[in-house]
Amino acid sequence: MALVRKLKRALRGEVKLTTAAREAIRRSRVAASSRRERANLDKNFPLSLAPAFERMGAPELLTHFRERTPLLFSIRQNPSSLTSVSESEEIEWRRDPF
Repeated sequence: MALVRKLKRALRGEVKLTTAAREAIRRSRVAASSRRERANLDKNFPLSLAPAFERMGAPELLTHFRERTPLLFSIRQNPSSLTSVSESEEIEWRRDPF
């Protein structure tokens, strides 16, 4: 039923026919991509690491990722994770994050 309404809108001129055609093509591509992704879920593909990490063993990788320093941008974008941030500063951050 929704498809019929959308076609009527396109035929009445509320939506350009080229826009409707592009949207139909985009949706069909997304649907095909989704089907391919679901089909590949059961298949096991080997994971690949960056060259710097490929040379490391499992214990080395574990210590590397456990002991690395947190990234600064994640602290700036989530002020609620800081204990010294007041409520007014947090509200101001939500208005203008930059």
